Amino acid sequence: MLLPDEEIESTSVFSPDGKYLADITPDETQGKIMLGLEHPNYRHIECPALAIYATPTSIYDIIPFYDQLSAADKEKADTLFVHTKEWDKQQMERFKKDVDQGIVKEIEGANHYVFISHPAETEKMIRDFLK
Repeated sequence: MLLPDEEIESTSVFSPDGKYLADITPDETQGKIMLGLEHPNYRHIECPALAIYATPTSIYDIIPFYDQLSAADKEKADTLFVHTKEWDKQQMERFKKDVDQGIVKEIEGANHYVFISHPAETEKMIRDFLK
């Protein structure tokens, strides 16, 4: 998965040979962030709107270094993957239901940074929407 360099540097620790060692932030931080997420209020959108969703098809789409994780971290990653897919599905359904002129597009095998992982597909979807 391609991420902005700054995000990698600010959230992870790597050995001199490039092996992932640990997250900088405590484990509970991600859970607290997820608990603080709120569903957007899409009902006030009165114009055509495009939502592009990354639809990961495997754990490697969101955690490419999965094989380097410990067994305990792999278990956490597997749980995250299941919850992420369910959250994304709920958000897509909410957008479809609440935005009268909403269009939902998905890019399979993409990650959160869909504009980085699949730039050509993302650009095409935006240009087609703007026509």
